[in-house]
Amino acid sequence: MEKNENGGISVDSSNNSTITGNTINENQVNGISLSEVETTEVSRNKMNKNGIAVDSSNNVKVSRNNISDSEDSIYVGDSKNSEISYNAISNSEGSGVSVSSSNNTKIINNNLKNNGGTGITLDEVKDTEINQNTINGSGSTGIEGNTVNNIKIINNTITNSSESGILISGFTDGTITKNKVSKSSEDGINLYAGNKITVSNNTITNSHENGIFINDVGNSNISQNNIQNSGDTGISLNNIDLFDVSNNYLNKTGEYGISFDEVPNGSITKNTIINSGSDAIFGNNFVKFKIENNTLSNLNGGGIALEEFKYVSILSNNIQNTNLTAIRIGESQKADIGHNTLKNNSDGIEISNSKNSTVYNNYLDRIVNIGISLYDTETSKISNNYFKNCNYGLDLYLDRYSTVLNNTFDGNTVSIAISESHSIDILKNILKNSKYTGISVFDSNNTNIRNNNLYGDLP
Repeated sequence: MEKNENGGISVDSSNNSTITGNTINENQVNGISLSEVETTEVSRNKMNKNGIAVDSSNNVKVSRNNISDSEDSIYVGDSKNSEISYNAISNSEGSGVSVSSSNNTKIINNNLKNNGGTGITLDEVKDTEINQNTINGSGSTGIEGNTVNNIKIINNTITNSSESGILISGFTDGTITKNKVSKSSEDGINLYAGNKITVSNNTITNSHENGIFINDVGNSNISQNNIQNSGDTGISLNNIDLFDVSNNYLNKTGEYGISFDEVPNGSITKNTIINSGSDAIFGNNFVKFKIENNTLSNLNGGGIALEEFKYVSILSNNIQNTNLTAIRIGESQKADIGHNTLKNNSDGIEISNSKNSTVYNNYLDRIVNIGISLYDTETSKISNNYFKNCNYGLDLYLDRYSTVLNNTFDGNTVSIAISESHSIDILKNILKNSKYTGISVFDSNNTNIRNNNLYGDLP
């Protein structure tokens, strides 16, 4: 068929049609156009410089077609129960597959290559499944959705997108799982302005910006993702509420492993973060948070760095080989820091401009500078920690009304140093094998040093 302004094949207001095995070249509008049809199959057609358009239809299956060099290869609008499957689509000027104002659409096992726009575009859709597609070399985003409800993006392979691999906005109830996203020029996965999303078991590599970026979203679960070689942050969370980030593996992030800002409530648990360019976990401006059972190591920055918050629990983390402080908090109202293992870090725990911090049952070994540092804090309790082979075990500066109780200091250069502080209680600690001084107090008032056991200090 040669150029036809109305399309090569046009079917209108018909049922039970089959369009198969045709070769259609260079039609000006659409190679195949369907409108108000029921139970129609379009399959095994070969199309060049034109595509397939489905409008206001029900139960249409578009399958195993080969479409190249079209404007938009497959378009479905105002339709229900459509299936787009096993098509080979390449070199479109716009989108490979575009679905608009439609319900219950399945986009399965398509191969989309070198399309000038988005690989798959969704707009105002409900109950959509995108499964096992291969999308390579999209001119913008691999998969993009706007105003979507109940979307499932599963088992897709997306490579070399000129923008993000997956970009979804204005959504309610989504699942993004078991996808492989690599070499995105922006973010691997970008989600914003939505509610209730699960992002799990994805492998995201070599994103130019963030591995996963989420903004203005509620009820997020981000788990068991493998994120490597992100140019910026592995997982970046902004202005979101009620999220859980757990069991993710992040390696070689350009900046932070996980960052969050302006988040009322959330948790970061059981993640492994190694070789980050800055802090493994960085958070700012939150209300209530827990960071527990993470493994953080070989970091160019610090382990956990938090600022401006009301409450946080930092429990049972293993943090080793950091170039900066393992745990650093500032401007906090209350923090519980306990049962963490800190080894071979520049500094162990640093607390500044804060109140009501409880630091207990932590193990600090081979800390280059200071094991635990309190600066301009008040009403802190430091208890049952073990300090081993630190330069300074515990350093209190401009501290007020704090208690140091039942700690063990072993082999530190200076075990406890107090300066320009007042109303400090040093009670029932064991200090052994201090290389220079067990307890040093300078320019401080109302210091109570009682019932401590000091022995083995070097002369």
